[in-house]
Amino acid sequence: MTNSRITKTGPNTWRTILINVGDGSGDAILELPREVVNQWGLKEGDAVELNRGSNGEIVITKKGA
Repeated sequence: MTNSRITKTGPNTWRTILINVGDGSGDAILELPREVVNQWGLKEGDAVELNRGSNGEIVITKKGA
């Protein structure tokens, strides 16, 4: 299934739109590209870490990797 919110922009780079959970909390959902989920072997409950990169981008890494 193709997700129109995720666009691959480079070999290890994607652009996506955060999904507002809609409950007024300001929380959002970040959908990871299926390619990343498969490559990292991610399963529900796994932890990832978000950091801001030098160009303002968000860098996601699997915790414990």
